[in-house]
This record gives sequence, C-alpha cells and structure tokens, in this order.
Amino acid sequence: MFLFFVLDRKFGISGAQPDEVFDQTLEKAWAEFAKKNPTLDLAGNADGESCEVDGNC
Repeated sequence: MFLFFVLDRKFGISGAQPDEVFDQTLEKAWAEFAKKNPTLDLAGNADGESCEVDGNC
C-alpha cells in the first residue's frame, strides 16, 4: 500500500516522511490559504442574543 496526501490541491506528501515534513507542509498550505481567504471581521453590536453549544437559545 502506498499513501499520498494532497493538501489544498497544491501540496503533495508521500506517506513515508518524517512528522516534520507534514508539519512544514501543513503550515505552508495554511499560510497560503489564509492569505487568499482572510478572516471575516464582524462589525456592530456583539452583545446580541446567542445560543449555547447544546442548542439552548
């Protein structure tokens, strides 16, 4: 069996790599993704109603 991982359709890692290679590749893929997909900044009043994790609103 041969494992091959593809991240964000750009980065490939064969399964027979040290953990550090996976870490470095994940960090690089995330950095590129974050550059192209900035976080959403919420504006306005953040004191509105909200729900708890279990669904209680």
